[in-house]
Amino acid sequence: MKQKSLFIFLALMLSFSVSLFGTGPEKEYKIPYEKYKLSNGLNVILHVDKSDPIAAVYVVFHVGSAREVQGKTGFAHLFEHLRFNESQNVPQGQFFKKIQTAGGTLNGSTNVDRTNYFETV
Repeated sequence: MKQKSLFIFLALMLSFSVSLFGTGPEKEYKIPYEKYKLSNGLNVILHVDKSDPIAAVYVVFHVGSAREVQGKTGFAHLFEHLRFNESQNVPQGQFFKKIQTAGGTLNGSTNVDRTNYFETV
């Protein structure tokens, strides 16, 4: 029992000493960006990075389940899924196909205070 207690004590001391000395101060990154507000009220934050041949879009709507009323819940999540359905310019089933055929990924999620979507190609 004494040996086990000593082992636990030494393990705790070792983990504490490692965290004490760490790797030094974290480097602060400055990411250049441009910010726009479109005529429809959409805020756009644009960052151009040509280090990799990809394009990524992340869209956030500041609405989620917190704005739903009792007895009428699930609409934020429903609208998240409806966003991937057909539209005036994209036929049914083609939204995922177009992105994935190009080697990209896409998804969305709903939270208490936001609904978001992302596409990367």
